[in-house]
Amino acid sequence: MLATSVHAVDLSSSTETREREPNPRAALTAVAMNIFFLPVRLPLTVLGAFFAGFTGFMTFGGKYAADDVFAAVDGTQVIDEHIVEGREPFCIGRYDCPRR
Repeated sequence: MLATSVHAVDLSSSTETREREPNPRAALTAVAMNIFFLPVRLPLTVLGAFFAGFTGFMTFGGKYAADDVFAAVDGTQVIDEHIVEGREPFCIGRYDCPRR
C-alpha cells in the first residue's frame, strides 16, 4: 500500500548537472577549526540537552518548553567546507541563525 505512493527519481537524467569543484583548502581549514571547536561544542550541546530534558520534566511534558531551551544550543555541530566557504551560516543556536 505504501509502496504504490513512492515515486522513483532518476538523478542521472537530470537536466541540471553541477560539477563539484575540488577545494582542499576549505576541507583542511574545516578540519583545523574542528580540532578547536569540537571540544567546546560537545559539552555545550550535552549541557543544553540536559537542561532541556530537565525543563521538559519539570513542566510535566510541556509541549514546547524543552524545545525552546534546547534551541539555545541547537546550531552548527560540526564545521564543514560549506561553512568555511560561506555557503551556510555558522550558528550557536537556532536563535542566532538567519531564518530560511
